[in-house]
Amino acid sequence: MRLEDKHPAALNTVVRQPSAQAFILLEWLDSFFLSHCERQPGDGKYHLPNNFTKKEVYDHYKTDMSQMQSVLQYSSFKRYWLKYYPLVTIPTTKKFSVCDFCELYKTKRDKAVTKLEKAEAIEALQLHRKQQAEERAAAGRRRWKALDTPKDCAYIQIDGMDQKKTALPHFSKQPQSVDGAALVGVHLVGAMVFHGKMQTRAFLTYNNIKSDSNLTITVLHKILLEWEGPLPPTLYLQLDNTIRENKNNILFAYLAMLLDRNIFSKIKLGFLLVGHTHDFVDQMFSRFSQALRRENAFTMSRFRSVIQNSYDPKPITSVLLQTWDFKNFIETEPKLFRTLNDITHNQQYKFKLASTLDVRVWCKQFSTDQTWEPPAGVKNYVNVDGARLMLAFQQLPLKSYAEIRRQTKRAQNKGTLETAQERDVVRHVQAIRQDIQAHCYPFFEDVEKEWWNHWFFQQEDIGRNIGRSIRERLTGDMCWLWHVPPERDAEEEVELLAVTTAEDLRRRVFGIRRPIYSGPRKPPPGSIAADRAAHIGELTEIHDKSFLAVLAEDEVSFWICQVLKINGRNEAGEPTEIMIQWYATEDSNPYTGKFYPEKRRSNGKGRPVLFRQKVNLEAITILSFNFIFTTTRRLRRITERQIRTGLFRIARDKEASELDGNISPASDIVSDEETDCSGPDSDPDVQ
Repeated sequence: MRLEDKHPAALNTVVRQPSAQAFILLEWLDSFFLSHCERQPGDGKYHLPNNFTKKEVYDHYKTDMSQMQSVLQYSSFKRYWLKYYPLVTIPTTKKFSVCDFCELYKTKRDKAVTKLEKAEAIEALQLHRKQQAEERAAAGRRRWKALDTPKDCAYIQIDGMDQKKTALPHFSKQPQSVDGAALVGVHLVGAMVFHGKMQTRAFLTYNNIKSDSNLTITVLHKILLEWEGPLPPTLYLQLDNTIRENKNNILFAYLAMLLDRNIFSKIKLGFLLVGHTHDFVDQMFSRFSQALRRENAFTMSRFRSVIQNSYDPKPITSVLLQTWDFKNFIETEPKLFRTLNDITHNQQYKFKLASTLDVRVWCKQFSTDQTWEPPAGVKNYVNVDGARLMLAFQQLPLKSYAEIRRQTKRAQNKGTLETAQERDVVRHVQAIRQDIQAHCYPFFEDVEKEWWNHWFFQQEDIGRNIGRSIRERLTGDMCWLWHVPPERDAEEEVELLAVTTAEDLRRRVFGIRRPIYSGPRKPPPGSIAADRAAHIGELTEIHDKSFLAVLAEDEVSFWICQVLKINGRNEAGEPTEIMIQWYATEDSNPYTGKFYPEKRRSNGKGRPVLFRQKVNLEAITILSFNFIFTTTRRLRRITERQIRTGLFRIARDKEASELDGNISPASDIVSDEETDCSGPDSDPDVQ
């Protein structure tokens, strides 16, 4: 049909197709949003970090398209964004946890007084944004690799859902008469398995199960036990960037054990940057939330059914009443694993069998780093003769983990542990039963009332028999055995302003590289002990506008100052003389006070002026440097810990020197233990 045959008014109508420039813009937006957006659980929208503005995104577009003769104007840019990407927004506030770095430098950008300060804040933000996009892209590449080559690798992502949205009985619209405190808390852990195809899992626990490494290990272990077909030689694992559940020695020990038992030949573990961790599995959580807003789920079976029908492919749901106590298993003497230090400072880890057939661990601060460190890896698995039994423990629903621990400790002190626990659990179950029967039963069908009556009976029975041996209470669905597979062969520039160097900016944004190591803990890079003892010139990190915490004249407190200018450096690149601005606080406790530039009157007369001095670094003792204040101009906790540690060491060494009758100057106090602490960053990057 011709256009004029459709409607007379269409005779003078022109159907406008997007231009070539518009198609290029849409491709660019697609790539940019894929790297920077986070899928929000609940509403299905995509959010850019709220430190972005549309004008900044447009500036990124113009920079990337600088080779083209012409680009679309800002008005056209916004029009295409709104038309083709209506779900992509920049929120004014975030409902979930935000990135501290983004918030800090967003504040610095908005409150900058000079163009230079604003440019530096924007530059740091851009580098941080680019790095988080690179980490997200690296996770995406591993995911697609597992889909394309299932014989070689598998990709598993595990994360927890917001517990505020999951409780039993669940009401889509909760009646006013129902007290939320009377509901039974339910925690949901989601998992996505990519291995030729995508499979989804949902693990449900009551609030008695602590969300820690034992839960993560139990979830991963059940996924591997129920694996269909042979396992591939390589496992890619993506976890939430939390110390409590994932980024710790307990989980690392479990992964090392998988290699030692020849389950895998190599494991790569990745984390997204803190504050930017919403990823693929959160899309599944958003579907769960939408379904729960529409439907009631008064029993666990109905709750599982709602979840299964809300997402495609349908997730396999499991209810965990117990977890493996892997933490106790590895910490029992003799210990099976060495402790790895500085785990929290890196985002990428590789576990692999070395040529000596022992398990080694390597790390990279980011996926874009060229080399794995340390070059030879770190051995954390120790072969110990003799068998060891791993126990699981079944805890009590209706009671939070923290409540159980507090009440158990009180009962142990009184010597009435079993009696107190039994009495308390039964009483608590009865109280919950009364609340639910009074306020929720009017909404239930008979079959739902029957389910709850049976469930309450089970909980009371557990409470009455709490004194039984733990082995008698273990169920038979948990096992710590594999069919070991056959042996396998082992495998396999940012544009910057002229105000700073690329390496200076990188260190300011991401900090000093800190590879993992085992053995006694060493002073962190940046502490005065590590800098002077390692002789690697880390004091070269001090730059203009750096903040310093220095030992006060009384040698028991500290002063704060800011470097205005570096007047000279020695051959090692360390500053020798600096111009500083002193900072002061009116609070009697400097650890909690607000710091402002100090002002003094000349000879006690006239208007107060900023108190500035030239200082020789040999004449002062630096306790901490290159730190920043909070948005309320107070010391951050990590800075406070560094200062307290420095003051403690100085006081300890001074006391030891006095006992020996040989008191050393405060500026030269460095103990023998501290001098043998060359940081891991002293080794050059070696492939």
